[in-house]
Amino acid sequence: LDNPLRFIDPDGMIPWPVNKKFGKFVRRVSSWFGPRNVQGNPRATRNHKGLDINFGSGNDDYGAPVLATHDGKVHEVKNSTSGNGGRKVVIQAADGSFQTFYFHLSTINVEEGDEIKEGQKIGEIGSSAFDSETGAQSHLHYGIKKKGSETGRMEWYNPTEGKGNEEGNIVDPQSWVDDPLGDAWYNAMNAQRAGNIDEMMKWLQEYEKLLDQEENND
Repeated sequence: LDNPLRFIDPDGMIPWPVNKKFGKFVRRVSSWFGPRNVQGNPRATRNHKGLDINFGSGNDDYGAPVLATHDGKVHEVKNSTSGNGGRKVVIQAADGSFQTFYFHLSTINVEEGDEIKEGQKIGEIGSSAFDSETGAQSHLHYGIKKKGSETGRMEWYNPTEGKGNEEGNIVDPQSWVDDPLGDAWYNAMNAQRAGNIDEMMKWLQEYEKLLDQEENND
């Protein structure tokens, strides 16, 4: 039940834009969304607009695969080291309601306009920033923007939805995508985590029904 083959997500943790491990190191969040202490690092922003994700320390995570956290289209590719974000990819949902950002990449595997599936590799972790391949310590800065209900503009969004700085609170952007098949699987996994077996089986049956319909339509 951890992960059907139709999903590319390799370890059942779809909200993460990286795999669970890289070499001998386990992923972690080194800096969360919101105000932070930047003493000794004058280039760092005091009000952090995303998550900094690392494996190990220093450059241990250089070259780790970066994965899309949802279906969508490549909205922007910046293949230069300029600015404080360096090399980046922006993926936008099909309905235009939200975007995800992937900064400081060492390599980029996609082009603007490419259709993207959740879990697809889009690049590799790097340290690009400030006109240098080593302008920042190696890490992935991952951010989300959602369209504000009042402003209609894309606004930075806390990836934990304000529920607290814990890994289990990181939101799954795929849950915002209009995808009945994915929704059925997502609901089944939530029911499994909650220990509600009857609810889980109900959603798994719905998933199988939708999967059969999709295969019959091919």
